[in-house]
Amino acid sequence: MGALSFLLGTVADLYMICFVARLALYWHGSDPHNPVAAAVLRLTNPLAAPFRLLAKPSQRVESHVLVAFLLLECVLVWLTVNAGCNAEPSIFQILSFGLIRALRLVLWFHLLAIVAWALMSWFSPSGYNPLVGVLHRICAPVLAPIRRMLPGMGGIDFSPLVFILGAQLALGFLPGAEIARSMNCAPGFSPI
Repeated sequence: MGALSFLLGTVADLYMICFVARLALYWHGSDPHNPVAAAVLRLTNPLAAPFRLLAKPSQRVESHVLVAFLLLECVLVWLTVNAGCNAEPSIFQILSFGLIRALRLVLWFHLLAIVAWALMSWFSPSGYNPLVGVLHRICAPVLAPIRRMLPGMGGIDFSPLVFILGAQLALGFLPGAEIARSMNCAPGFSPI
């Protein structure tokens, strides 16, 4: 049962990362004809499209995708708490844990995107690579404020390292194990 739970959790997290990628791509004005962006749109449309009736997209945020993302995170929290914890969560707990889980996923997404972008900059592929374009659209605006604060380092960009350290610090402050203990969850199990 532990392996199946791990597999299902990993698939769910990967799918939720597609929602974070879609929100980030729309926020930063990515080209919808990019193959990577088009794949993200195709993967998330089945669950995001019905929410278009509830929330209209603004200039910077696809509100219906954000609503779908947060609702799915809350559903995942509810399912995982019911699967591995002895306490029945209140609606407030489900909403707060869903927001914490969403924030954790956004930080992890940006952390992984910046690591991938930094690695690709070292081994720059020849020719056009659609993934490099998507990563540039996502990472450059996130790193720009850090670059403005850092002094010049002789052509070496330390902003990805500063972001990675800051994201790790932020992830360390987000509750996880404490919530599992308060919900009387099985050892090694966390709803977040």
